[in-house]
Amino acid sequence: MAGPSESLRIRLPRGEWFFNPKRPLGPPGGFGAVFEGESATDHPVAVKRLHLTVGEAAHRELKIADELAGKSFQHVLEVLDSGEDAEAGGYYLVMPRAEGSLSDELINRGMLQPDQSIDILRQIAEGLKEAQNIVHRDLKPGNVLFHTGRWKIADFGIARFVEDATSVHTVRDFLSAQYAAPEQWLGEHATHATDIYALSCIGYVLFTGSPPFPGPSHPDYKRQHTSEAPPALTNVESRLRAIISAGLRKPQAGRPAIERVISVLRDVLEKPVAPTPGIAALHAANAAEAERVSAANANAERERRQNAERQALIKAGEDVFRGLMAELKSVVENTLSEARISAVNQGEWRVSIGRADLLIQLQGAVPPNVFFRSGAWQVISIGSIRVAQEEPPWSHGATLWYMRLGPEAGYRWYEMEYRKHVLLASGSLIGPFAIQELGNDIYLQANLAASPGVHDIEVNFGPVPIDDENVESFLERWLARLAQAYSRRLRPF
Repeated sequence: MAGPSESLRIRLPRGEWFFNPKRPLGPPGGFGAVFEGESATDHPVAVKRLHLTVGEAAHRELKIADELAGKSFQHVLEVLDSGEDAEAGGYYLVMPRAEGSLSDELINRGMLQPDQSIDILRQIAEGLKEAQNIVHRDLKPGNVLFHTGRWKIADFGIARFVEDATSVHTVRDFLSAQYAAPEQWLGEHATHATDIYALSCIGYVLFTGSPPFPGPSHPDYKRQHTSEAPPALTNVESRLRAIISAGLRKPQAGRPAIERVISVLRDVLEKPVAPTPGIAALHAANAAEAERVSAANANAERERRQNAERQALIKAGEDVFRGLMAELKSVVENTLSEARISAVNQGEWRVSIGRADLLIQLQGAVPPNVFFRSGAWQVISIGSIRVAQEEPPWSHGATLWYMRLGPEAGYRWYEMEYRKHVLLASGSLIGPFAIQELGNDIYLQANLAASPGVHDIEVNFGPVPIDDENVESFLERWLARLAQAYSRRLRPF
C-alpha cells in the first residue's frame, strides 16, 4: 500500500490519497486543516480536511472539483481531487503541495521591496481574473501560496461550499476578520467586489506591514470594516494609493473591477520611472481624491447604519408603547364597566368615567441626538399620560420617555413627572405635569431638570421604568389617579 504506515487513506471521486494527521501544514483555518499527503504513486500533495461532517453537508456535492479540477491556471492552485471520502465520510480537498504561503513570507522576511509587493499583488489579481466564475470569499495571505515559481490563490470555492452545504457552519462564523468586506459582516451577498476588498486589504499589508483595520476585537473589526475610513497610505506610489483606496470603499458597486486593478498594477510595474512633475501632480491628486471618496463612503455608510439602527429603535419603542396601551385598554374593560374608551388619534387613547379623563399619547420620535444629564441619558421617543378632573379643575401629568440611562443600559420606557421649583413657581402650571405642557424648549428644560443644581423646572418623580415587568404598577398608579379624579379628590402638591 502506498503511503507511510501512519497515514490515513481517503477515497475521493478521482482516486485514492493518503495524509498524515500528525503532519499539519500550518495552523488550522476557519474552514479546515491542511496536512502533508501523498498520491497513490507517492507524489507529495496537500490534503485539506474540511470542518464538515456528512450529516451536516446533507449529501450535497462538493462543487470545487467540477469548476476547477483539471483546468490549467497560472495563478490559481490546481485542484487534484475533492469530495466525500467514500469509506469513512468527511469532506476533503487535495491540492499540490506548495512551498509556502504569503503569510509565511511576510513573517519570515518582513516588509518586501515595493516592486516585489506590486508583483505579488498583480499575481493575486490575475488569479481572481482566471477564476472569475467563482467568488473566493476568504482571500488572505494564508490562502496565497507559492508554487512552481508563482504566487497562486488556494481554497477557491470553499467558503461558498460551506455556506451552501450547511446551516451549522456559515461563512459568517469563519470570517477572516482582518480581510472581510463590509457585506460579509452584515450578512449580505458576496460578489467579486468582496474579493477586491480583501485584495486591497492584502495591499495594505504588503505596503505598510499591517492590515487597514487593527481590531482587535470582533465588534471592533465589524465597526471598522463597515463604517470607518482606512488610514491614508503614505510613501506609496500615487497610482497604487488610488486603486487600493478605491478597493476599500464600503459600497460594493464603488469598488473597481478586477480588470482595472490588473491594468493599474501592470502599468506601475512596467512604468516605474517617475513621471513628469505635471503627471506626478495629477497622480497625487487622483490618489487624494480616491482616499477622500473612500472616507466619504465610510461616513455615509456610518450615517446610514446609525439611521437604520435609530429607525429600528423607534419602531421597537412604538411597538412596546402600543402594547402598553393595549394592556391599559384590557384592564379598563375588565374592571371599569362604566368607563368609555376611545381612540382620539393614532397612538392616543382616552379613558373617561364620569367627569374624569385619562389620556395616554404616543407622540413619536424626538430629534436625533437628544441627551440628558450631560449626555448620559439618550432619548429616542416621547409620549405622555395625564389625568384630569373637571371640578375642581386640576390635572396630574407625566412625560413618558423611551431612552437608556447609560451606554451599557437597554432602551426602555420611563415615566417622569415635572414641577416648578417651589420658590420660583408662578402661574397656574405648578405640577406635577408633563414636560410637553411647557410648550417651547421642552428638551432643554427636561435636560436642565435632570441635571444637578437648582433650576426653574425640577423632576418630581422618576425616571421609573413602566414597560415589561413594570406595566402592572404603572397602570395601577394611573388608574388610581383616575379614581381620585372621579371622586374630585385630585389635588396639587
